[in-house]
Amino acid sequence: MAENLNYNVSGSVCYDGQEINCGKYGRLYNWATAMKLPLDCNSENCADQIDAKKHRGICPVNWHIPTEAEWSTLIMMTGGKSGASANLKAKDGWNSIVGKDGNGIDAYGFTALPGGSGNSDNDFSSVGNLGSWWGNRGSSNAYTIVISTILAVIETEYIKSTLISVRCIKD
Repeated sequence: MAENLNYNVSGSVCYDGQEINCGKYGRLYNWATAMKLPLDCNSENCADQIDAKKHRGICPVNWHIPTEAEWSTLIMMTGGKSGASANLKAKDGWNSIVGKDGNGIDAYGFTALPGGSGNSDNDFSSVGNLGSWWGNRGSSNAYTIVISTILAVIETEYIKSTLISVRCIKD
C-alpha cells in the first residue's frame, strides 16, 4: 500500500483525536488491534495466534501485516537504513529540524508520512517528525519500523499499547 491504513476499527484513533489527521496520516493502532488479536495480547504472549508468514491482521483480504523479513528487504532494496529514509519518505509533510528539510524524495512511491504516535491515555507526539509502522515478527514481540525527520530507518520494538501506523502488503 502506498498509504497508511485508515480503517476505522475499535481501538484505532486519529492523531490528537482530530479526524483531519486520519485523512492525512491514516489511523493509529495498538499492536493487538493491528494484528486483530484480543486486547490482552498487548500484555500477554499470543504467539500461537500469529501466522508468521502472512498474518492478515486488520489488513484487507489478500493483504497482510509485513513481516520483519519483508520490512528488511524493503529497507535494503531502497538504500539501506541510511538511504531508505529519504527514498521512502513523502516529498512533503515532514517538518524541518535545525535548518534541514525533513522531506524525502519518495523514490519508490512508498510515500511514508510522519503520523506520530499515541498512547491509551490519549497523549500524542511527533506528528510531522516521526513515522512508525507495525510489523509481524511471527512472535509475541511488537516489531516496528521507525523513520524520523533526520535519522536513518530504525528497526525496533515498541510497547504494544503504543498507537502507531499500519501498512499492508499484498499477498
